[in-house]
Amino acid sequence: MARGTFTLAGGAAHSQPPSLQIKELNMRTLQKIGVLSIIPLYLLLHSAAWAADPTPTPAPKVLRWSGFDWQVRAGGGGPGPNNWDERNAWVDEQGRLHLKIANRDGVWSSTEIQLGVSMDRLGFGTFQTHMVGRPDQLDPNVVFGFYTYPPRDVGGDATNEIDIEFSKWGNAFAPIGNYTVWPAVNGAVRSWHGFDLVLDSDLSTHRFTWQSDKVSFQTLNGHRALNDSTGETASWVFDPRFPPAQTDNRLNQWYCSSHDPLQCISQKPQYFLINLWQVGGRAPTDNKEVELVLTDFTYVPNGTPPSPVPSSVPTPTPVTQPSVVPTTGPTVPPTATPRPTATPVPGSCYTAWGTDAVYLTGQRVTRNGRNYEAKWWTQGNDPTTSGQWGPWLDLGACTGTVPSPTSTPTAQPTVKPTVVPTTPPTSAPTVTPVPPVTPTPAPGCPPWQEGVSYAVGACVSYQGKQYTALIAHTAPVGGNWTPLVVPVLWQAK
Repeated sequence: MARGTFTLAGGAAHSQPPSLQIKELNMRTLQKIGVLSIIPLYLLLHSAAWAADPTPTPAPKVLRWSGFDWQVRAGGGGPGPNNWDERNAWVDEQGRLHLKIANRDGVWSSTEIQLGVSMDRLGFGTFQTHMVGRPDQLDPNVVFGFYTYPPRDVGGDATNEIDIEFSKWGNAFAPIGNYTVWPAVNGAVRSWHGFDLVLDSDLSTHRFTWQSDKVSFQTLNGHRALNDSTGETASWVFDPRFPPAQTDNRLNQWYCSSHDPLQCISQKPQYFLINLWQVGGRAPTDNKEVELVLTDFTYVPNGTPPSPVPSSVPTPTPVTQPSVVPTTGPTVPPTATPRPTATPVPGSCYTAWGTDAVYLTGQRVTRNGRNYEAKWWTQGNDPTTSGQWGPWLDLGACTGTVPSPTSTPTAQPTVKPTVVPTTPPTSAPTVTPVPPVTPTPAPGCPPWQEGVSYAVGACVSYQGKQYTALIAHTAPVGGNWTPLVVPVLWQAK
């Protein structure tokens, strides 16, 4: 209904303001019906008028930066999930983009921007930005992302994406740098390179070059031109045709089993986004706000880009707010080296999911007749209830026998052997069964607790055993970093 019109029960439209129509109706009918009877009709007419004048949906915030228009995200949702506040992204008088994780009145919020206002897509080429800040010193709960993301007609979540990310994913001992290439087909596993990073100043350059047969990544000290590799501090070339000597260790997970670039690298144009967000929606561990500055963004097409790809700066065409594009969940496991389950014949089942088992990135399980793959470290999260933003990726139905899960071994106290006397006893000794382990503190050491900072050599007790800290750390609340789950941090006495 147009603004300022009003329709009665018979369907006739009137152009007079509703308030005037109500007054005229009251004068005609008050002589025929009582005052009390007119009140419900009055409210009904007013409600119709209110419905005819809804509050318009505010247009999304758009920033003009580095020759492109960028749409600023607002609202809630994944990754994280996080609160996305458009106030956390702005361009200063020098033309530099500011990205911030903010705390306003106790409410933490993150920020994300997407290139273009009409769902612009970019194809093969070099993507580069110059940063002012210290991504090598980000809090473990903070993520900076510089990445492509597939439209729905290109692929689903956990496919096609190409990422530069700086985050420890909540694990203080994980590498801070992450280069990731997601496969172009469903059901395949992404390949990832992690790296420890120490920059020599607040100025750094980050770039990746996306080609049909490989993707090359670089991180450099200082602000460098596109063809300048001076000050390189990290790099990785993902070429499916040439796997590395070691395909699975702390800093490499190379899972392109087909060796086919058409399957392991996206071949179609994608969205491009930049974000700064909180792992699991959790505040930084130091409870401090975070801000990074990007001076510019450069995109240079290379080769023959797949169509359609803009060959120049996109011309903005205002449209309605596009649907929120989620980003993928964390792409890095804890420091423990993942041991993915061997890939069976397509359609067959994996080992059944176990409630108490710990699963790392890439490991696969079967639950209720369907196969799932862990997106990151997880324990106790039922794959059937994971959903799009949870730790499990649904790979589809399976057939065949489902092997039982291998249970996590329970810590047992060491039983000292009984000394056999020289003279045999007159009767056989009774063997005393080993009592079940109970989570009572071992003598001499305090019980292990989450949220406590432990120095090297600190002693704790857990499930009847004593452990010594190998690395100084703080066990995050809710992280389940028990001495049994994270043996890299503890050594049993």
